[in-house]
Amino acid sequence: ATINAAVAKASATDTIYVAEGTYTGTDVTVVTIKKSITLSGGWNNNFTEQAGYSTVDGQNARRGMDISGPYMVSLNHFEVKNGKGSGISSYQGILTIEHSYFHDNNYDGGYGGGIRSSSGKLNISRSTFYNNSARSGGGVYVSGYNSYEAVLNYVTISGNHADYGGGIYVNDPGVFTVKNSIVANNTAATEGPDCKTTAQMPSISGGNNIVGTTCGTQQPTDLFNVDPG
Repeated sequence: ATINAAVAKASATDTIYVAEGTYTGTDVTVVTIKKSITLSGGWNNNFTEQAGYSTVDGQNARRGMDISGPYMVSLNHFEVKNGKGSGISSYQGILTIEHSYFHDNNYDGGYGGGIRSSSGKLNISRSTFYNNSARSGGGVYVSGYNSYEAVLNYVTISGNHADYGGGIYVNDPGVFTVKNSIVANNTAATEGPDCKTTAQMPSISGGNNIVGTTCGTQQPTDLFNVDPG
């Protein structure tokens, strides 16, 4: 059984319960979503307990997930790893991610190693991004001229790498907020180890963050230029 097969059979707005285990593919992406859907991962074989994670493994040969179109998609309890050309790419939709891990994804020469969100809404909570890489936005990349909103809440972004914006790259004016999060110990070959924003995006902080290197406007409840240990 594949996640793609379940998505194809599901009606719009359905919830698909995904068992623990590793899911791979042979196409250009492991999972392709073009409808409003919820993927709830980490369930045991009897689907009586959600105690773990469902793993989407790109095997360093393909993207983990591709979400395209004006759809509402929710993911929880997923591990997305070894993606080639981003762990997840989302375009125009409303994407909500909770309780998930993104690691060892790579977009060599491209944008968004862990996740790339363009011209849509992105909400991520209680999730972790580590050891992802790209040209811009090793962990998270967000773009879309005045056409996006993004909120990261209780998110850890650490150990990612890029030429520009090792942890986060915000590439257009829009609404982007990070709060209650750790963005630290990322690296950049050229500029913005932990985060980089364009000149039109002077502030990203919603407060209560620990940020390794200064980026955007600091709120009184932030700790900047510190190592979280």
